[in-house]
Amino acid sequence: MKNQLKRIDQNALARFDKALALTNQMLEEGEHRPAEWFDTPEKRAQWWLDLEPQWRKAFLEAVFQLKRMANFERYQPADEELEFLFDLDELNITGSGSFRHRNNPPDISFQLSNLSGLKNLTNLKRIECDFNGLIESLEPLRHLVNLEVLWCDNNRITDLSPLMALHKLRGLCCWNNQISSIEPLAGLIQLTDLTLGLYDEGNPLESIEPLRHLINLEQLHLNACGLETISSLEKLEKLKWLEASHNDIDSLGTLEGKGIYIRARNNPRLGQ
Repeated sequence: MKNQLKRIDQNALARFDKALALTNQMLEEGEHRPAEWFDTPEKRAQWWLDLEPQWRKAFLEAVFQLKRMANFERYQPADEELEFLFDLDELNITGSGSFRHRNNPPDISFQLSNLSGLKNLTNLKRIECDFNGLIESLEPLRHLVNLEVLWCDNNRITDLSPLMALHKLRGLCCWNNQISSIEPLAGLIQLTDLTLGLYDEGNPLESIEPLRHLINLEQLHLNACGLETISSLEKLEKLKWLEASHNDIDSLGTLEGKGIYIRARNNPRLGQ
């Protein structure tokens, strides 16, 4: 009798584990659903309801231009508007922090704390989510395989690994974050324009060695990235513009004399 009960308990536990695994799989797949999956009004309406309030507000302000809207939490867009969101190939959601650096107004009146609202918008080719100040993770962008340009500067980002499979990426602007490793960028050989440091605000980079693989780079901004050497860049034959001010570089090496525009001010050991 005891053995029989034990077998029943084990079978029940096995069924529970299987059900839990299936539930987790469904949740995981739900996180990664592409825009094409949301092909009915019901699915799109539920997607809107599942958004965090900050993202509903962001879309209303940045896309539908409904700024200063009272009771935005209760607003339910028409299905045509939701279809428009899923068809977007460009989204500008520059946060209110841009007032410190730019003359043009931001796209939203506040600062987003994450990028969760973008994870299913897989038609996006360009995203500007800079100057939000509070964004720490790029994880929601991991499956946006059509992305070509990303501006995510002036946030709190530490990890670029969610971008590793975004092989269409041509432009990346991520200055003034907390990035130490750029190893995840080594395989993104379509990159032509990369900004890791601008003005006197950069990232605490451990090494720029991975950049030697980015053979199509034309413009590179490395201001204030704690650099002591830029020798890794010497074989980037297509490089036309290099900014490496506010570092501790001691030599420009063979980069000089190649017709590259180089700005390397405030490098004490370089004498500039």
